[in-house]
Amino acid sequence: MELHWRVADADVRSLVWGFVERRDAVQQGAAFHFPMAYPHLQVTLEGGYRVDPDLLPSPIPRGALWGSSFRTRLGRPDGKVRAFVAAFTFEGAALLLGGPPRLAAGHIVDMEALPSPAAAALVERIVEASCFELRVRIVEDFFRSLSRAAAPRPSDARILRLSSAIATDACAGPVREIARAAGLSERTLYNRIQAEIGCGPKHLLRLARLHRLLRTLHPSPLGGRPSIDPLLEFADQAHMHREFVALTGVKPSAFASSKAKSGDGLFHSVLAGSL
Repeated sequence: MELHWRVADADVRSLVWGFVERRDAVQQGAAFHFPMAYPHLQVTLEGGYRVDPDLLPSPIPRGALWGSSFRTRLGRPDGKVRAFVAAFTFEGAALLLGGPPRLAAGHIVDMEALPSPAAAALVERIVEASCFELRVRIVEDFFRSLSRAAAPRPSDARILRLSSAIATDACAGPVREIARAAGLSERTLYNRIQAEIGCGPKHLLRLARLHRLLRTLHPSPLGGRPSIDPLLEFADQAHMHREFVALTGVKPSAFASSKAKSGDGLFHSVLAGSL
């Protein structure tokens, strides 16, 4: 497997924060895709992909917005896959959707079904681009254009920024402290985050901690290890094990062993046949 990745330029990082391109040398088997807090765009450059169960009865569209996911999914490649991924903040997803990111939560949305015709054109330009860096530049310029547009923004920008900060480890701590810092009651914070992204702050914090844990347990994760050690966030090893299995359906030792054998740096998925 060949991987390219980099963070977005600073001026657009509030909307899109990172990019990955994966190219399989051989056809891979089915893989478990773990819950992921933040939405992302996936453009399939070669091959195809299906996801079970019943999210889509047909192959995933070539250009698809994967909303925040709250459960493990099983994916099956059709042929050798080459895919480009852009990871969005919740603010970026709201701009793309023309509404709150909860509209895509738990779903895989065809970019051609989005209100803006520019979304479908974006996929075509990404597919036609000659290299990873050019694809990155196309997406960054697209979001620069969106951020300059004078169109009304129906979502709660403050709550979206806070949700993105939680998902990317810039904000952590008990919900009551986050609510207090935001000048809100816990119930109000819960209702406003739920209305915007499709899950409450406590579950979002759990998903962010899972991301940190995946990067900590992985022998050589793409992008390196987190600055916060998630193992210190659990009462003991048994607590960590239960939480990992509850969110992923996979044992942490099996995940780490599979990644050590495969050598791939991806940490949000694992080959099902290796478990």
